[in-house]
Amino acid sequence: MRYIKSIPTFFPIFTLMVFFCFCAAACAPDYAARSPVSLVIISRVSRINASMKANLQTIRADGLTKGRPPGGQIGQWGDSITHSMAYLAASLNSDSKTQDNYSYGPIVGWMGNLKLKNPDNWGEHPYPVSNNYGNYSGWQTTDWLADGAAIIKNVNPSWALIMFGTNDLRRGVELSVYKDNLTDIVNTNIEAGVIPVLSTIPPQTIASNNARISGFNAAIKEIAAAKNIPYVDLWGLYEDLHPNDWTALSDGDVHPNYGTSGGADIGNDETLKNNGYLLRSVLTAEMAEKLKTIVWDDLEPDI
Repeated sequence: MRYIKSIPTFFPIFTLMVFFCFCAAACAPDYAARSPVSLVIISRVSRINASMKANLQTIRADGLTKGRPPGGQIGQWGDSITHSMAYLAASLNSDSKTQDNYSYGPIVGWMGNLKLKNPDNWGEHPYPVSNNYGNYSGWQTTDWLADGAAIIKNVNPSWALIMFGTNDLRRGVELSVYKDNLTDIVNTNIEAGVIPVLSTIPPQTIASNNARISGFNAAIKEIAAAKNIPYVDLWGLYEDLHPNDWTALSDGDVHPNYGTSGGADIGNDETLKNNGYLLRSVLTAEMAEKLKTIVWDDLEPDI
């Protein structure tokens, strides 16, 4: 069995290994084989219970009637942290294996084209609608909403990983406005038959901005709960692995780092835990594994 159910994210990080050792034999034999960093990543993928599974399968069924693909083509909706080729495209491939020899090759193939990034020379809005793939440097929620229907038409995904908020926060967008905009993005995807998956936003090096992030991330989780859709907790993952110095995952500003001394090798836990873009890419792949297993393959939901 490839898929491993996530554990409750309220578990303190120092109890993770105890938890997995205790339940490995009884719950999921795969637990014992996964590396420590892999287990932490898995813990930050939200659960898909029976109610959510039914909701997501309803969205998928509607999408099939609207021309969405039967497979797992991902939509990458976001700002520069998504637009960068370091996210997914340069981090994962058919040969990607973790330290515990867990292969992401099959799920990478299922996710489709990972290189759907907007051109680098766009400049200011309005953007060329014909090649708008839903991600660009500096984007806020309003930028995606301006061309949402065209974006979905161009990419034609069956599901989308959505991470906005970094630039809304930096530019002083009120939390209530941001929450309304992100809800509109989620609704636009659902109405088009695209399963939306949200992501919390990572820490920032500017203290005044960082102080507001908890409110934005709380809003992201509230929307996910209200819409009965999953999310990945990127903020929580960074804090788990670097509780005393998350800046080890920063490029000096709002962006994750990439290309540390170990390069883009997910096959080494030490390299993986210190590379912000690799961590986000693997977190997304784990979410894809869960979606495929529970929603597409119709196997057991989380309890």
